[in-house]
Amino acid sequence: MSNEIKKINDEVRMKQWMAIINECRSSGIPAKEWLKLNNINQASYYRWLKRIRETIIESSESHSNEIVEIRSNSLPAPSINPVIAVVVSKGDSRIEISSDCPEWMIKTILGNLC
Repeated sequence: MSNEIKKINDEVRMKQWMAIINECRSSGIPAKEWLKLNNINQASYYRWLKRIRETIIESSESHSNEIVEIRSNSLPAPSINPVIAVVVSKGDSRIEISSDCPEWMIKTILGNLC
């Protein structure tokens, strides 16, 4: 498989994972319960979440941003009090990205930092 095809496949999978994670987080019920109701393996869900966070970190590091803090929480984030997944600092600026932040917004934020 060529690198370009692999990259496209990875992007498609990442989008699918983000959609599942966003749906779970916005459901208002505990992740464990939502995963069971939707027949999604809990280990797979958290592996996807970890890969997404790693991708965000790698992307921001490649643009020479300093990652200050990463917090993980196994509980779904209520929409009124989201869990901060990544904090990006550049100069005097600080951006906190919640775990339920849509992919397009993360790309926009990181794209504008560079």
